[in-house]
Amino acid sequence: MSTATKHVRAGDSFDRTYRPHMEAVVDLADADGDGVLSRSEFIRLGAPAVSEEQSHRSFDQVDTDGDGSLTAQELVAAARDFYVSDDPEAVGNHLFGQL
Repeated sequence: MSTATKHVRAGDSFDRTYRPHMEAVVDLADADGDGVLSRSEFIRLGAPAVSEEQSHRSFDQVDTDGDGSLTAQELVAAARDFYVSDDPEAVGNHLFGQL
């Protein structure tokens, strides 16, 4: 197992490592300064090769509390799912568009 794989599977260290990254993403993309990403801020952030339509679907999946915004915590949880979950239906599999 590589060091990177060990790190990703290390549980709590994932949150400690990725939370600052996701907080920085929110800070950079948060045009109105409210501390969360709105749908339009998330769409504007965009992932390469992901259509706007897919970005809307991704937002809906990652917005687990359905409040119309994405917190750093929701983004960390989605990233954790993406990297460590074996569940093909995990929310994180929608973070970067349809896999």
